[in-house]
Formats: sequence, structure tokens, C-alpha cells
Amino acid sequence: MTASFKDSGNGRRGGLIHRLFAAHPAEVGEGYSEHALAASRYGFRLIGAGLMALTHALVPALFKTRVSEEIFSMADELRARRGGEPHSKA
Repeated sequence: MTASFKDSGNGRRGGLIHRLFAAHPAEVGEGYSEHALAASRYGFRLIGAGLMALTHALVPALFKTRVSEEIFSMADELRARRGGEPHSKA
């Protein structure tokens, strides 16, 4: 029996494959590929921010505000995607 995104094989929505790969993207109004691309983009930005933070830890003169700016920027983008208010930097 082959599982699909929409049918668990017994006529019910919500099979394992659907729950693992399609349910959450659908909850946020995206398809799997669209969600994977957006999530990957945030992941790579977080890795970059982490590397900048580690560099700043070793050489405090580098990336003095860049890491926090990137985090605030991502938070604002996520809130906007959810229809919320941007983060106040004050």
C-alpha cells in the first residue's frame, strides 16, 4: 500500500506522510516546496548570524550590531507573515 499526502489508505485524511510533510505547510497557507524554501532560507540566515556571533565573541570589534539587526529583521519578517506587528527595537 502506498501512502499519499491526502489519504492514509483507509479513506481518512491525516496519514503519517501527510502529517510529516504536508499538514504544517498547509496550516500556514503554503505548499511543501514553498515552506521548505522559506524555512531553509531562515535556517541559513540563522547559521550566518551564529557564525557572526562566534566571530564577535573572539573579536569584539567585528559585527558589533549586525547579529542583533539580523535577528530583529527575521523576527519582523515572521511577524509580518503571521499578520502581527513588527518588533520594536526600543
